[in-house]
Amino acid sequence: MPFLCIAYTRQRRRMKNTSTIARMLFMVALASACSSSKQEEISKVVLKDHSVTPALVKKMPGFENIQIYSLFSSDDKLASSPNYVFGGSADRAGIMKLPNGNYALLVNHEDNFAVSRLTLDETFKPISGEYVLNSTGGIWRLCSATLATPQEHGFGPLFLTCGEIGEESRTHGLNPTDPASMASTSRELPGLGRWNAENAMPLNKNAYPGRTVILIGDDDSGAFGGQVVVYVSERVGDLTNGRLYVLRRTDRNKREMDIRVGNVYDVEFVELENHQTLTGRQLNQLSDALGAIAFGRVEDLDYRKGSPANNREIYFCVTGQNNTGINANYSRTKYGRVYKLNLDTNDPLKGKLELILDGDDRQGPARMFQNPDNIFVGENYVYI
Repeated sequence: MPFLCIAYTRQRRRMKNTSTIARMLFMVALASACSSSKQEEISKVVLKDHSVTPALVKKMPGFENIQIYSLFSSDDKLASSPNYVFGGSADRAGIMKLPNGNYALLVNHEDNFAVSRLTLDETFKPISGEYVLNSTGGIWRLCSATLATPQEHGFGPLFLTCGEIGEESRTHGLNPTDPASMASTSRELPGLGRWNAENAMPLNKNAYPGRTVILIGDDDSGAFGGQVVVYVSERVGDLTNGRLYVLRRTDRNKREMDIRVGNVYDVEFVELENHQTLTGRQLNQLSDALGAIAFGRVEDLDYRKGSPANNREIYFCVTGQNNTGINANYSRTKYGRVYKLNLDTNDPLKGKLELILDGDDRQGPARMFQNPDNIFVGENYVYI
């Protein structure tokens, strides 16, 4: 039963250093949605259960002070939109404050190929629901997503949601205020190329001022593996005329399993020339020819919050794939890994790559890994 919940803690010390996925959804999103002069408006929010379905999220040790509320579920009916049903496989979400004081909450429905928009009033109570992208417009399974905003990323608002059915998939760009009548209209972004993508994540506007830099995770388990891709434009908010690059080690070693914990690897992004004219298969073939690292399904990515130097510190999950068939040589992770990518201060095409958690080391700290997928990075902690 798909449902949406929020979490909150009353302990100020913990909130300073801790960010759960739900806190990202609620606390961080609200803070980024409002200017500092309007922070007092958040005080109008009343945290409470609104759904007929109880919260199914369980507290883990160390998070005893988190309060969990059930916001919305497929069983709920809203008087202003009685025919709306909250879809299944809810994945990534993004929220923004509207000029009238309400909130627009966009939610991916992965297996429905769709995006919902819930409208919440100023107290955070759901008052209406609709689809702003349906399966006709969505075309592909929609996995993770990022809501780009002028405050955080320098452009938007734009909900970047990635298609993930094969290498010919595209990323969509939805304005959170788009009319529901556009739901069957595809809003593909050809500039970001064709990938079996999990997320297209713009960096904070202060990471590389005056430019737009978007990291893409390629969740591909095929012959050429999954890639880490970056789109770079010399203009803020330009998602059409930039160039596309793929990650490789400077020594051209493509084997993921040759990357070991404790080592630091020089990496670079190399251009995929004329990328908008290429099919997904051709992009994969070109990536392989250029020596790109063939990961076992790159999933979600996020950057560290805080200073511009933090914003150039990227973390991403590789979820892994069985070591049979294409991966019979065990060249890619099976149980999953988490990497840290430190980008150069001035050049987003250069960096240092580290493996920080290795699920294939069944005696190590990540021995319980079973296909890590989504990730959120705060200032002091990474949540996987």
